[in-house]
Parts: sequence; structure tokens; C-alpha cells
Amino acid sequence: MFRLISLFCCILLFASFSKLLAQRQRVIDSLKNLLIHAQEDSNKVNIINRLWAEYLYVKPTTAKTYLEQALTLSQKIKYKKGEAYTTFYIGTFYYHSGNYVKALEYYDSSDTLAKELKDKHLIGNILSSKGLVYYKQGTYLKSLDLHLQALRLADQLNDTLLRASSLNNIGLIHEKQSDTNQAKSYFQQALLYYRYIKKPQSVAYVSNNIARILRDEGKLTDALYYYNQSLAFFEESEDLKGISEVKNNIGSVYIKQGKYSQAWKVCRESLEIRQKLEDKSGMANSLQNIAIAYRKAGLFENALNYALQSYQLAQELGLREIIKESSFQLAEIYAFQRDYQKAFEYYQIYDTTKDSLFNETNIRQLAEMRTKYEAQTKEQEINALRSEQRAQKAELDQKNIINYGLIAILIISLVFLVLFFNNYNVKKKANIALEEKNTALNEALIQLKSTQSQLIHSEKMASLGQLTAGIAHEINNPLNFIYAGIGALESNIHSFYQVTDLFQYILKEEDSTKIQEKVLQLKKAETLKEYEDIKEEINLLIKDIKIGAVRTTEIVKGLRNFSRLDEGKPKIGDIHNDIDAALMLLRNKLAKNITVSKKYGDKIPEIAALHGQINQVFTNIIANAIQAMENGGKITITTKLVHKEERDYVSISIKDTGAGMSESVKAKIFEPFFTTKDIGEGTGLGLSISYGIIRNHKGTIEVFSEIGKGTEFVICLPVGIE
Repeated sequence: MFRLISLFCCILLFASFSKLLAQRQRVIDSLKNLLIHAQEDSNKVNIINRLWAEYLYVKPTTAKTYLEQALTLSQKIKYKKGEAYTTFYIGTFYYHSGNYVKALEYYDSSDTLAKELKDKHLIGNILSSKGLVYYKQGTYLKSLDLHLQALRLADQLNDTLLRASSLNNIGLIHEKQSDTNQAKSYFQQALLYYRYIKKPQSVAYVSNNIARILRDEGKLTDALYYYNQSLAFFEESEDLKGISEVKNNIGSVYIKQGKYSQAWKVCRESLEIRQKLEDKSGMANSLQNIAIAYRKAGLFENALNYALQSYQLAQELGLREIIKESSFQLAEIYAFQRDYQKAFEYYQIYDTTKDSLFNETNIRQLAEMRTKYEAQTKEQEINALRSEQRAQKAELDQKNIINYGLIAILIISLVFLVLFFNNYNVKKKANIALEEKNTALNEALIQLKSTQSQLIHSEKMASLGQLTAGIAHEINNPLNFIYAGIGALESNIHSFYQVTDLFQYILKEEDSTKIQEKVLQLKKAETLKEYEDIKEEINLLIKDIKIGAVRTTEIVKGLRNFSRLDEGKPKIGDIHNDIDAALMLLRNKLAKNITVSKKYGDKIPEIAALHGQINQVFTNIIANAIQAMENGGKITITTKLVHKEERDYVSISIKDTGAGMSESVKAKIFEPFFTTKDIGEGTGLGLSISYGIIRNHKGTIEVFSEIGKGTEFVICLPVGIE
């Protein structure tokens, strides 16, 4: 089955060789034409990054020149995506040239850029390419880990090309571990995916891998068949790298068949192509096969020359697999030449390298890694199968619905009238019940609104009670001044009239003797002293009456703010007047051991507000502060201008040194009907109404409190008119 699939793919590939080659040339010509007319922008970078790949296996020097142009332009115009991909392509160029250190350097740079761009497709290709580098260096565990990561990412992204590439590369690792069954399985999957996405060149490479397994299994005729099929494709498509690889593999088959002269010829052809491509890794491989052919033929001097070249090149590139094979060839050659010292040295190198490649730990770790991935894959397959089964069941259900549709329609038609009539009756009853419920709900809503209005009215009356008590107390004091002063003033005026009566008598009397008596009476010390005392007392009484009148005027002026309680439109006003009015009306509640400190900010702008409502807020908060300080304390009122949320606010802080409140109480302080007072002492709506007033003014109100230290309310009201 495996061979039939591969054969079928090859037949289809070769049927389209001429067409493919013509298409490739048209692509090159088209890209060159676009490049000539391209501006120095990202589009030009993208054109170059498509063009270079057409030359990689034909003219690698030209490919490198294009890549250098693309990288320079990407960096110049700061085209990060172009720089990321070009850097990746340069790494790929160095990989194919056998310069693995440079390849990893560019892959790492590209990976950094790809992660910045969050380009998962590029990240997946970098993982796969780095895995190939480690594969070439014989670090199979690291290589497998990277390829499995790439495969998982391909599954996530549904990237078929990356999936096929990863499967092929995993197959290569299993091949090196002599696990040919697993290797063939992965190659077969890769072959099907490459065929599905129409990648004939990749199909040819995978076919080459399959042929290599057939070679190692001793199926040399079958292996040659696949190699020759791949070679024909690579020659017609002018893929020099593919040609060199297949020729070298054909040489290895000839070696196994004992056809050494044919092996030398084809391996030398492979070597010449790889020298032209500057593919050092490939050169080391070709040199190794030539050395094996000479050694098998008994030409040990020639074998020694090629084996040393292969070994030195492999050492330079860090190719542990080729180091292993070349050191073994050198050990065999030196042993034949009776140079046992060198033979032993190279055999030690062979043994050490072999252990590093194929020790039990590596093999076990590779198996564990593969098992973990296969378990994950199996789970995904199970989930996919379940999804497919659900889809099939849904499709079957749909077919059943269609098949029985007519019957269902007929049955539905027969019972429709019955159901309709029944439904009508049910709906009618439901509507009646719904209307009854709506009526009950409306009545409950009306009652609730009435209750709410009564509660709010109660709170207003409570506030009015505070206001009335304050007014009565505040007006009573100045009226006492006026009332007491008027009584004393009346008595003094009466006494003053007695003196004036004497003056009037003197002015009217013509009898000089009587006038003299009255004058003597006025001159008495007691009368004059009494007159002076009355005059001084009258002045003092007038001053006291004036003080009482001024205090009464201030109270009336303060009451004007509260007279605006139900005004419909905001008015510009000074917030300090509102605070002062509230303090004045609560003055009778301020005990002697409670002090008020006002720290009004400078240049506080006036605000647009319903100042009667704002007075109510201040009255509620200050009254609560007074009640919280039964044993005395201090109320500090601070105003300042703050800027937040892109506008100015007037901030009013009212802070007391009272008992404070717990976190649980603080969390409920603005809830309607919540109160910590005894029953009958409050409605629990004061702060709730205050909260609503501030919110309606587009402001904020916050509370900060700590038990034993006091409470602070911070109100922020916007400056200007909303």
C-alpha cells in the first residue's frame, strides 16, 4: 500500500513536469518585471522575498544577493514583517549552505521579531527549520522537541504545509534511530499532505527519503526506482540541491550492490554540484560515500584522502552523524594499513560519537517525547472523531426529519385546530390571570409609591423639624435682646420725660421765683446724675436692640436658601453660603464642647445647583456629625478645587471626631431605611436622599470612617452648568 501511494504520486508528478518548469520560468520573469518597476517600499521587499527562493537550488549566490537587498530595504523603511521573514530566509540560505552556526543565528533573530509581531505561522516555520539544523548536527532529542512543537502549532493553525514539513522531519529523526517503521509512517503522512496541497518538489524529496529506507532494508531495486523517479523530476525542474542529494543516495545503493565504479562516478557528480552550491554539509556526505566506495574496492589511499576530507569538513560544521561514519572509515583504513595507533584513535572517536547519538537515554527520551505527542494527537483525533460522529448523527437526524416531514406535517395539520383552540383558551385564561396580576401589581406599585412619598415626606418633615427648632432658637435670642431692651428703654424714656417736663415748665413759666426753684431742682446732684445714667443706658439699650435686629436679619437672609428648596432650575451660587446657612440653623445643637473649624479654599468658583437641596445635604451630614459626638469633639469643614475626569469639581469635606462606624455599617450607609438610631429617632432616609441629591447634581459623595477616630464625608460637585 505504501509503495502504491508513492508510485501513484510520482506518476502524477511526472505528468506535469514540463508544465511546472514553464510555470516556474513565467513566475521568475513576472517577478523580475515587477521588481524593475517597484518603489522602495514594503511591496518591493515582498517581491524579492518571493524571487530569491527560485534561485536557491539553481544559483545560490544570486539568491543570497536578493536576500541582502531585501534585508537592507526592510531595515531602511522599518518594515518589521519584511525584516522578520527576510532574516528567516537568510537563515534558510545558510542552512542549505551547511553553515549551521549562521543559520541558527539568523533563525533566533527572526524568532524574536516574529514573537513581537505575534506571527504564529512564521514562529512555526522557525521551529521546524531550527529542528533541521539540530538534526544535521546530530542533536536528535532537541530536534524532535522542536519538530513536535512545530507540528502542534501547525495543528492549531491548520497549516497543512507546516504539518507536512514537520511530519517529514520527524520521520528523518526516526530513520536515524533505525526505527524504520515509524519513519515510513511519518513519511507516508507527509507525502499525502504534500500531494494534497500540490507541492511536487516536496513530494520528490519525501520520495527520496522513502527510497533511502528501502535501501537500508535491502530492497535495492525498489530504492533505485524511487531515486530515479525523484532524479528525473529534479533534473527537469533544475533543482541542483535535489539532484546532488539523489545522486549521492544512488551512489550508496551502488556501493551496496558492489558497483563501485558506478558509485564513484555518481558520487563525484553529486560532490561537484554541492561544491558549486557551496553546500558544505552535502559535500561532507558525498566525500564520505566516495571514501566508502574506494575502501570497499580496496583502494585505501584514495579512500583515506576522501575520508579525511569528509571528517575534517564534518568537524568544521559539527555534523556528528558524518563524524561517526568518517571516523569509522578512517579506523578501518588505518587498521588495514597497520597504523593501529591512528586506527584506535579514530575508533574511539567513532565509539564516543555513536554513543552520543544512539545511547539508551536518548532513545528512551525520543520515545517518551513521541509517545506524549501521540497521546495528545490521539486525544485530538478522538475529539475530532466525536465531532464527526455528532455531525453524522445530526446529518442522519436531518435526513430522518426530511423523510418523516410529510407525515409530521399531516399530523400537525390534523391536530393544529385542536391545539389552536386549546391554546386560545389557555391564552385567554392566561391573559385574564395576567390582567388580574397586573391590576394587583399596579395597586401595589401605587401603594409603594405612596409609602415612598410618605417616607420621603417624613424625612423632609424631620429636616423641617430641625430647621424649625433652629429658627426658633436662633430668632429667640435676638428677640430677647429686643424685647428686654424695649422694656428698659420705655422706663428710661419715662424718667427722661420727667426731666424734659421740667425744662418745658421753665420755658413756659414767667414767674422768675418759680423758675429759679425749678432750676435749683434740676441742679441737684441726684437729678443730674440720674439724667446722665439714663442717657448712657438708653444708648446701650439702643445698641442691644440693634444687635438683635442685625442677628434677626442674618437669620432671615440664611433662610432664603431654604426658601428655594423646591425651585425647579439650578442657580449659580457660593457653596460657602450653603455651608454657613446649615451651620447657622444647627447652632442650637452645637454643644459648648463641640467646635467647628472652617477651612475654605481660596478662589473657589460658584456652582450651578438647587441650593435648597444642597443645604439639606449639609444639614443632614452636620446633624449626624453632632449626634456622633455626644461627649464633644470637633467638626472640620474643608473646601478646595479639584480636577478629575477631565473637569473641575468643588470638593467639600465634612469631618468629625465622633465614634466612627464599622465597614459593614459604612457599606449600607446610603441604603434607604438603613439607620443606626433608635426606633422613632430617624427614618433612615436622610443619607439616601442626600446621596440622590448629589447624584442628580452630577456629583459624588464618599464616606471614610474608622471606629474610634471619626467619619469624613467628601462631596464633589461639578463647576459650571450641565
